[in-house]
Amino acid sequence: TPIYGRKLAERMLAREDGVGGGGGGGGVRGEKLVQSSKIRHILAGVSAHARCLELGAHVNLLNEDEIWELVSSRECRGKQEINLSGWVNPTSGALRSIALALGAGLEKIDLSKSYISDAMVQGFVVRLFSLRHVSFAGCPYITNAAVSTIAGTCSACLESIVLSDCPNITGEALGWLAGTIGASGSPCVKLRAISVERCVLVNDDGLKSLAKGCKKLHHLNLAGTSVTNGGIATLARGCRQLRVLNLYGCQHVSDGGVLSVAKRCRLLRSLNIGRLDGLTDISLTALGQNCLQLQALNVAGARACTEGGLYFLASNCKGMHTLNLTGCEEITVRGLRALITALGPEYLMEARTYFGFMPKPNALIQRMRDQHAIIENLAAQKIQRAYNGILARRKGRVERRRIRLNTAALIIQLSFEHWKKRKAQNIMLLRDLEERTAVQIQRTYRGMIGRCKYRLVKEEHDALMAKADYAVRIQTCFRAYHVRGGGGKWAAASRATDRARMLARLE
Repeated sequence: TPIYGRKLAERMLAREDGVGGGGGGGGVRGEKLVQSSKIRHILAGVSAHARCLELGAHVNLLNEDEIWELVSSRECRGKQEINLSGWVNPTSGALRSIALALGAGLEKIDLSKSYISDAMVQGFVVRLFSLRHVSFAGCPYITNAAVSTIAGTCSACLESIVLSDCPNITGEALGWLAGTIGASGSPCVKLRAISVERCVLVNDDGLKSLAKGCKKLHHLNLAGTSVTNGGIATLARGCRQLRVLNLYGCQHVSDGGVLSVAKRCRLLRSLNIGRLDGLTDISLTALGQNCLQLQALNVAGARACTEGGLYFLASNCKGMHTLNLTGCEEITVRGLRALITALGPEYLMEARTYFGFMPKPNALIQRMRDQHAIIENLAAQKIQRAYNGILARRKGRVERRRIRLNTAALIIQLSFEHWKKRKAQNIMLLRDLEERTAVQIQRTYRGMIGRCKYRLVKEEHDALMAKADYAVRIQTCFRAYHVRGGGGKWAAASRATDRARMLARLE
């Protein structure tokens, strides 16, 4: 605690006669020795490593100065929880001392069955920056004003609040916690647990506020309040994550409210619906159909519930370990034992203080062992499946590789055969081309030879024709010559020769 804070606390806690005054110095010194003796006696039972400072009945033996000396001591430094239950004569100064010394790290404070007032709460809660859990159970002077102060100051970190047996608490307090009332309208976003047990002024309006602003609520105790089926239905629509719900003794709640809870709050694990008027097997059937995680159920006083509804509930809720059937006239001891047999006699036993069953002393250990064995079995099965999967995948990879190799070999074989076929075709085409080329060359050569021979023959023919022409001309000239000069004999001889040839042909 800073020096300034300590001096401020000393001034706030100073008595009217003054500390360190001239005439009272000796008295104060003697009183200080008595205070130190008390503090040493209390601190003897305080562990330096414990989180909680348990004062309990000791707080009624201390005055403001002694409380300041206690909470500011080295042994109490860093405490995160403090128990002040049963504080009969709390004062604002003592509460401020606690807030100054422990407020920065204080997370939980128990003021149950104390006579604290709203003004005291408003005076010390402003220093509790990390408060998560607070209990005002059985505080007769606490009203909605104290709840509004806590909701406004600790809205960012508050997780649970207990207001049981506070006769002045109404549904407005739930509105402050849910953030539906007030100018800021800031809900307690981390709030998970609320108890307003036997607060008869709490009604459906408070449940409507919770349904709007506290949708992540897990634990809610409404035992002995004035809520009805309509409010429970609204709550179930908004707070679907409820795990624990206590409706014990809510006279205006019947099957309708339980049906709404069963249909929408499927994560429910503990439900207390004892002493409800008109509760029948309809509620048990709805719970068995929807709330499969139910573990604890109280239906005490449900005279209309029968063994058939309980059998249906037990057949679906396999994890149930606590059941209170006190006052259920239709349920017999034989039926109860049949339920225990159905759910597991190795875990359950007949309750001694009420009619029903409860877990055995070693049931938790046995169940943990069985669950551990089941987990080991499931783990072994998963490991086996994983190993089989690895083998199957490896085999699949080998098979796929073999298929790929075979496919590649087939493709290579087909490609090789296709290449051979193309090569043969190319050879045939080449040969055909060569033959065609040879034929063409042969034809060209023959044509060239023919043309050469033709030219030679033509030249010879032309030469012969020229010679013949020359000969004819010479012959003509010669004949003309003989005709012109002494050519009569030749002509006569020529005609005689021609006549002889003609006759020879005719013969």
